[in-house]
Amino acid sequence: MNLAAKFSQTIDSAYTRLDGISDTQAEQPYRPGAWTRKQVLGHLIDSCVNNHVRIVRCVLEKGYKGPRYEQEGWVAIHGYDGLPWNTLVAIWRAHNTVLGRVVQHIPQEALAYDVEVIDDGSMNLHDWVLDYLQHMEHHVEDIVGHAVQTQSA
Repeated sequence: MNLAAKFSQTIDSAYTRLDGISDTQAEQPYRPGAWTRKQVLGHLIDSCVNNHVRIVRCVLEKGYKGPRYEQEGWVAIHGYDGLPWNTLVAIWRAHNTVLGRVVQHIPQEALAYDVEVIDDGSMNLHDWVLDYLQHMEHHVEDIVGHAVQTQSA
């Protein structure tokens, strides 16, 4: 499966799973003492936004080197807890739909360009996109898994 198809399939699958979470479940902490599910999904929105910039710049500039994403600050300043779950899911889906279009239009040769985040290392663009999807899937699995456990309890 090519990268663009994998991206699209991953987003569609995650959307279906996230769409089944209730607002009440989404307001619960991700795990004791940690973010709520809304904050975790907000973190995934932030991740999409940051990676969108990295990927586009990598393609246009034949490589990317830039700052880390300060997740605590980004999540705090956005106030994701104050938004309804369905709004957050729609925002997450819309951002990833646009990023999926970007991935679809990456020239083959650009997949070998390096993406470097300061103090976090580097990898080629192809692997960067796969890593982004794995990161997203990890958090979606935790959100959905914990929500199902809450529902069953």
